[in-house]
Amino acid sequence: MAPLGRTIAERQAHYYGDLFEKHGASVDAVASGKQVYKDLRYERLAMVFARDEACSVHDVGFGLGHFYEFLKIRYPEKTISYSGSEVTLQFVEYTRKTYPEAAFYLRDLTEGPFPERYDYLIFAGMFYHLAGSSAAEFGEFTRQMLRNGFASANRWIAFNFVTGYVDYRYDDLFYGDLPEIIEFVSRNLSRFFTIDHATPLYEYTVCVYREEYLASLYSDDAFSKYFKCGR
Repeated sequence: MAPLGRTIAERQAHYYGDLFEKHGASVDAVASGKQVYKDLRYERLAMVFARDEACSVHDVGFGLGHFYEFLKIRYPEKTISYSGSEVTLQFVEYTRKTYPEAAFYLRDLTEGPFPERYDYLIFAGMFYHLAGSSAAEFGEFTRQMLRNGFASANRWIAFNFVTGYVDYRYDDLFYGDLPEIIEFVSRNLSRFFTIDHATPLYEYTVCVYREEYLASLYSDDAFSKYFKCGR
């Protein structure tokens, strides 16, 4: 029997591959609504590293490279080393042809942390569509992805979910239960995190920091007692 993560990754690849064949290189191929919605998600995901002059960003589930386009337009003065990983072959082929200057990988993060380390890992709209999986299966899939992603990040990871605080529900969407996500993050990743639930979309964004990185931002000795890592 194939591992759960691989099975779900195959379903995701099939789901988005079909959309790409149907819609081509359009926003409909990534099933994320209007472009203005995507830009709002990207804005929230990029807020924290916007202060950096230079950094490396790895986009997990990069789709058609829309986040790369966003970064180039929004932060032209910064040196951002962008790369991404995907399980959908059509997306990898398209982005490698369209953006030859960036690195795009066909690989599955559920199989383990990446061999490379990046400053920031972004999961933009990756955990929305069940694509034939059950909610329980998909929940375990997201936890595998976040564990391995956090192990691949030097500073933090950021991801978003459809919120459970909604007026209606769709059977094909995954609703990330906020209390469960907080419990998972604090017990398995880090106690240092932010939650952004303040946009018009029925979504929220979570940023989880590595303790060592956050400690470097609060270098005054008065804060040392709050960190377990060495200075």
